[in-house]
Amino acid sequence: MIKTTGLWPVVFLSVFFAGTVQAQPPAAPQAVIGIIIDDMGKRLETGRRVLALPGPVACAFLPRAKYTRELADRANQRGLEVLLHLPMDSVDGRPLDEGAVTLAMTESEFVGTVLDNLRRVPHVIGINNHMGSLLTRHPGHMRWLMEAIHRQGGPLFFVDSRTTKATV
Repeated sequence: MIKTTGLWPVVFLSVFFAGTVQAQPPAAPQAVIGIIIDDMGKRLETGRRVLALPGPVACAFLPRAKYTRELADRANQRGLEVLLHLPMDSVDGRPLDEGAVTLAMTESEFVGTVLDNLRRVPHVIGINNHMGSLLTRHPGHMRWLMEAIHRQGGPLFFVDSRTTKATV
């Protein structure tokens, strides 16, 4: 004769629930692509066409361009992301746009220029570099940039346009 114990309900429930649990494989991460249209603010009509593009694009504005403030306001009204397109020293020595940060600047001049440029572009949520292949390879100057972003007080991000493989 088989003796029964109080374990049968536990065994039964364990088998029952083990058979009904279905593990789902983890969902594959979805790729996300961000599009940044830069050099904005120089030409009003070109800027208007960019703002009329379908879908979300980020708009990066040169800080001292003639139409930056107007177009950045419109971009924000459309719900688009607004970035400061920060002019920086480049390897090829091309002429720099107004408001550029350079290797020749002292830390005080550099940080002051970055903060002034941030004030000139309304609704900024981040910064990307304009040219900058010379400056982005210098750890000290990039540290100054990150400190200036932090000092500004808001949660800003930096996008390195990777104009050189030697970027830090």
